[in-house]
Amino acid sequence: MESRIVRDKFQKLCEENDYETVVFHSLRHLSTGYKLKMTNGDVKSVQGDTGHAEAEMVTDVYSEIIDEDRRFNAQKMDREFYSTLNDNTDTHQQNTGLTDSDMALLELLKSLSPEMKEQLLKQTLQK
Repeated sequence: MESRIVRDKFQKLCEENDYETVVFHSLRHLSTGYKLKMTNGDVKSVQGDTGHAEAEMVTDVYSEIIDEDRRFNAQKMDREFYSTLNDNTDTHQQNTGLTDSDMALLELLKSLSPEMKEQLLKQTLQK
């Protein structure tokens, strides 16, 4: 009975203020999604806060939010990891005094087949 009163008052509020009509339960759904984002996917705290009996209910219904955060975190980790690698390369270039052309040549030499490397070494030692 009480839920019907809340639903009806909410409906009246939407109509009086020319708001888009929504189902009252959708606010709970929206709130749960935001809580998951704000807590960085802390399912147990959101479960307790929303009154869901099982954590699986939160993960099953809101998995798209958790997956979105997981993808975001993976992208962030990739960016930070690879930027660190690039920083190390720049530092290595500064410490060794190698130019970009030198580094490009070293990369090319690394990519040669073992046979080509052996041939290059023989040619270099003969001269």
